[in-house]
Amino acid sequence: MLDFSFSFLFLGLGVVIDIVSCLLNSKKVIKHGGMSGIPVVSLVIYLLVFLWDKELIILAKFVDILLFAGIHILLQYGIPIFLQKFYR
Repeated sequence: MLDFSFSFLFLGLGVVIDIVSCLLNSKKVIKHGGMSGIPVVSLVIYLLVFLWDKELIILAKFVDILLFAGIHILLQYGIPIFLQKFYR
């Protein structure tokens, strides 16, 4: 079992990776080039934390996984695709 502080640290790390990746992808769309984001790393971090830490439940285990996967998909694909419609 992971300690709660490590669990939240890893979840925070996943969110930071998603935000940085969203910024890189958005910059790439706006400037028509640049570095790509980091697509899968944060999703793997979310899954590992929720599957290994049996005591960490924010809402419900399955809902937590869906919530963080949804955040991941929104930041990785949703926002850059939305920006792409305006800048291309």
